[in-house]
Amino acid sequence: MSTDVKAVNLQNRFLDKLCQGPGPATIRLIQGAEITGKIAAYDNYVIVLRQGDKEQMIFKHAISAVLPAAT
Repeated sequence: MSTDVKAVNLQNRFLDKLCQGPGPATIRLIQGAEITGKIAAYDNYVIVLRQGDKEQMIFKHAISAVLPAAT
């Protein structure tokens, strides 16, 4: 398995846990802003973050970190 495939599988496993878990996640953008909400969906290029009744699409190239909620 190539390194690229392994990296995508690791991302998918991590994001799957956050999608299926009950708590929110914090997404830190490369410009320093942080956005907290529930990860609703994702693909190879974007993450959809839900905050209440609103959703926003965040492009992965703008993200520096994805942090699970503190337990």
